[in-house]
Amino acid sequence: MGKQITPNEAAKLCNNFDSKYSNLCDFIGKDDNRSVLFSLQEMKSYIDYLENQNGEINGIRVYLGSYDDTNLTTVFLAPTINGADDTTLEVLNVGETGNPPKSKYKI
Repeated sequence: MGKQITPNEAAKLCNNFDSKYSNLCDFIGKDDNRSVLFSLQEMKSYIDYLENQNGEINGIRVYLGSYDDTNLTTVFLAPTINGADDTTLEVLNVGETGNPPKSKYKI
């Protein structure tokens, strides 16, 4: 089960990603996204959708992905039942990227 972390711990995780991020940007030839934003309303609406589709959904898995046309990194949220993906339901994608995309978590 997940847990809340402090802003300092979040900043450290972001900083730990720097070498991978640099390699990724070099590979695709441009600055990649470092984050994806889903509004609170989007998250609530998605959870409502899941609860109304299948009473067995008890988790959401966050996946990393990449778009075909831009090679930019994205995330998508997939519903789960007891830790297994439920691939019969819609997944949440197309949040907003950071501005600028390479913007880091700052405290």
